[in-house]
Amino acid sequence: MIKVLMVEDEILNAFVLSVQLKQLGYQVVDTVTEGEMAIEILKNDTPDLILMDVQLRGKLNGIETMEIIRTFSDLPVIYITSYTDALMMERMSATRRSNILQKPYREEQLAAMLVLALESDSPEDNVISAS
Repeated sequence: MIKVLMVEDEILNAFVLSVQLKQLGYQVVDTVTEGEMAIEILKNDTPDLILMDVQLRGKLNGIETMEIIRTFSDLPVIYITSYTDALMMERMSATRRSNILQKPYREEQLAAMLVLALESDSPEDNVISAS
């Protein structure tokens, strides 16, 4: 079973996403609300994928968190965000192996993005926009 670390500060969003992941056959190994917590977990455990919200509790946002994670890990990340202006897209893309799923999304879009993120070794980004 594919293991996912979820970094999401909104409890309701985390719950819904967790249910969706389980229905799709993924295992959520942990859910954290702060980037600092995600970094600590990844120093000791290696999931197959990271789901990262951009806005988080704590001192680091999701992009800053991934910039630190990239110093020791090349795990694929899916940013799940409603922030898709050009600057944010550029910053997310700069973190390598980044994939962007725009809120609101449909479950089939999540499923497609999970497959793309796990199968792609390309530095090119995968982006699925709300539509």
